[in-house]
Amino acid sequence: MKLTKVFAIDGSGDKNRKTAELKRPIYQWSVATNQISRVPVVAGQNALNVFVDAIDGLGDDEAILIAADLPIGIPVEPSDVYASSDPPTFLGWLDGIADRCRDNAWRESMIAKGVANRSPDQPFVSLGKGDQRGGWDGKRQCDLAAKAESIYCVDHGPKQVGKSALQFWWDVMMPIRAAYPGQTAVWPMEDTQSASVIFAECYPALCQRMVFGGNVSKRNALAVATSLNRLSADPDTRSMAKTETWIHAASSEDEFDMFVTALAIARMVASGRDLLAHPDDEAIRNLEGWILGQSFDDETKSPSQTKSLADD
Repeated sequence: MKLTKVFAIDGSGDKNRKTAELKRPIYQWSVATNQISRVPVVAGQNALNVFVDAIDGLGDDEAILIAADLPIGIPVEPSDVYASSDPPTFLGWLDGIADRCRDNAWRESMIAKGVANRSPDQPFVSLGKGDQRGGWDGKRQCDLAAKAESIYCVDHGPKQVGKSALQFWWDVMMPIRAAYPGQTAVWPMEDTQSASVIFAECYPALCQRMVFGGNVSKRNALAVATSLNRLSADPDTRSMAKTETWIHAASSEDEFDMFVTALAIARMVASGRDLLAHPDDEAIRNLEGWILGQSFDDETKSPSQTKSLADD
C-alpha cells in the first residue's frame, strides 16, 4: 500500500458530542502535493464522516494514516483490567467490552466516580475530593518516556487523556474497523503492510521538539506566533500550507498542535525515517502501543512495566 494522506486529529472528551466535534481540529498532509491543510468540520458532520469520505475516495493500493493525539493502548499494570482477554491484547480487550461501550455508553460503563468505586470493569477514574493516586493509574512505557499522563485519569487538571481516548476509540476507531473489515490496522498491534487505513498515536510535544528543537509555550500567544513566523520564514516550509492554514495554526493550542504534528510527520517521511518503527517488545506490540516518531533511546522502564504479558 502507498501512503497518500496523513490526518492529525486532536483528542477531545467533551460531554457534548457536537461541541467536541466542532472544536476538534483535524489537519491533513497530502503526500503527493506536500500540502498541509485544515480539514473543515461543519455542523452535522463529525470526524467519523471525514475519515469515511477519505477511505471511500481511496484508489487501489492507496492508504491513509490517522494520527490521533491520545493513547492507543493500555498499561501492563494494573493487569486486572485486561485479565479476561485471552490472549491479553488491547484490541481483544476492546472487542470484549464493545457491547457496553457503544452509543456513547462508555461514559457510564467505563468511568468510576471516585477511587473507591474503581474496578476492573471501570478502570478509568474521575477523582473525588481527597482521592489519592495509586497503582490503578499505571503508565505505559511510552508514557514514562514522554512524561505523559496516565490514561486512567479522566479529569486530572487539563489532561483528560482517558476521556479523549475513550471518545475516539468508540466514536471513530471502532466504527471504522467494523465498517471496513480487513482494511484497517491499529499500529503497532496489527500488520500495516496491506492496510488501507492505519490508526496510530501521536504526541504533539514530541513533534514540537522535532520541528522547533524544544517545546513551545502554547498558552503564550506571542510564543506561538513567533514560532510559526520562524517556520514560515523558510520558503519551502511556507509553501506547504496556504495563508489561511497558517492563521488557523496560530488560533489556539489545539490548532497549533495538529499543524505542527502534521508538519513533523511530513518531515519524518521526507527524511526516509521509518515512521512506524517501534521497540520489539511484546507488551508494546500487543497491549501498550507506542508513539509515532518516539525514539527507542527515550524508552523508560520500571520493573512493573517490563514484565512479560505471559506472567499474568
